[in-house]
Amino acid sequence: MTQPTMAPIQKIPLVRIAHVWYKHENIEAAKKFAQDFGFAETAQIGKTTFYRGYGTDPFSLAVEASDKTEFGGAAFEVETEEDLVRASKILPAECRPTEVHEMKDVPGGGKRVTFYDPVDGFPFHLVHGQTPVAQEDPGFPCLKYNYVSLTIVRMSSLRLAHLHPAACRKEPRRQRVPALQEASGARPQARPLWHVRHQLCQVLRVLLDIL
Repeated sequence: MTQPTMAPIQKIPLVRIAHVWYKHENIEAAKKFAQDFGFAETAQIGKTTFYRGYGTDPFSLAVEASDKTEFGGAAFEVETEEDLVRASKILPAECRPTEVHEMKDVPGGGKRVTFYDPVDGFPFHLVHGQTPVAQEDPGFPCLKYNYVSLTIVRMSSLRLAHLHPAACRKEPRRQRVPALQEASGARPQARPLWHVRHQLCQVLRVLLDIL
């Protein structure tokens, strides 16, 4: 008996998230938050203000003045326009998918299909064909970090090896090895304060030479 063959699942690959849309009652507070977050205003069309980052997307955030604060949906880029057409046909009726339509009221243009979450009712958008913009320099400051790299630490260890007091005094090997001292029960001699201070000065001098 032959098993019935199942029709292949039609998938719509998502390339990446394109932008996010929000509606706000206090539109001025929302604009201030977007600017403080680092977005740059790129256009204002009707009640909607569009913001971009420093990448090539024509806009990354849309803030719309509204009587009610709510999520306006996230947009995802698809690979081809055929994916938009297929999405408008294969999405379930509960998602209320729209037909493929032009985005005439947003920077970058392109085409879009909108559908809705069947449980929460949140809108989602599939987009394709938006015109990219030139990448901008964010102008991040060049910070100097106050730490020593592992390479410098290793170099310091090599250059400081000759500063060990046992190596300077050329003592016999049995006196320079702590394990032999412990085995013999000999207690290490306390170093005078001037000797410790002299060692610290030598360490600082080598570090200054390296840095």
